[in-house]
Amino acid sequence: MGATEFVDEVLREAGRLLLDLQEGSASSATRKRGADLVTAADRCSEALILRALRGRYPRDAVLAEESGALSGDPDRVWVVDPLDGTGNYVRGLRPWGVTMALVVRGAVVVGGFHDPLAGTTVLAERGGGAWMDGQRLVTGGGPTPVAVPTVGLSASAPPLRDEARALLNAMWDHGAELRMSGCGAAALASVARGRLSAFVEIDGGPWDYAAGALAVREAGGRATTLTGGEVDHTSTTVLAAGDAALHAELAGLVGEVRGNG
Repeated sequence: MGATEFVDEVLREAGRLLLDLQEGSASSATRKRGADLVTAADRCSEALILRALRGRYPRDAVLAEESGALSGDPDRVWVVDPLDGTGNYVRGLRPWGVTMALVVRGAVVVGGFHDPLAGTTVLAERGGGAWMDGQRLVTGGGPTPVAVPTVGLSASAPPLRDEARALLNAMWDHGAELRMSGCGAAALASVARGRLSAFVEIDGGPWDYAAGALAVREAGGRATTLTGGEVDHTSTTVLAAGDAALHAELAGLVGEVRGNG
């Protein structure tokens, strides 16, 4: 079993666990940071994934949202979000899911996002394309092309809310339709599928972006940090778009809002 098949299997197993736990007390949330929530389900899902990683790749390092950094080979780091979209999960809303990626010497080489409610999994390999349940993904492959870009935006940390509001207004003025889904990994998967034109997040974690950014790139889009760097296991921002031209437009808007455009 290769790394991609391993990711597929583990994500689906974690997804089944999360579905089983959603109706019980494990879905009760406590506040973690700002608007971020955590549940027992987050921790149970993470424990399942960590057990699988320790069994299959015992020497690799891990960076997990709830457990933090776990020791291992610094050249091979697994980045894990056991439940992205916790706020949606506890309220019975969509989307939410599980995502993980493998970073080798600073480059994301394998990643996946599983949506348990939809039963779909987006997988990507560096240089090998992005796929959803066996179907090759292209960023222009949505059901209908749109003249107005549909952009996902996320920001939850209080110190950055003024910046988020300014960015929101700039994008509205630019003619974009905005969506705030509450699940960055799902938004990136939607960009890779051609269903969302772009996605911007200004205060997340690498576990939110690593897999999805790889999927966007492998599907023909462009995904970077807000400063134009490659998304890796240290990234706290992301700007992803279905094509390079839209990415450049949005990067210009971000630069103007942040005072470096």
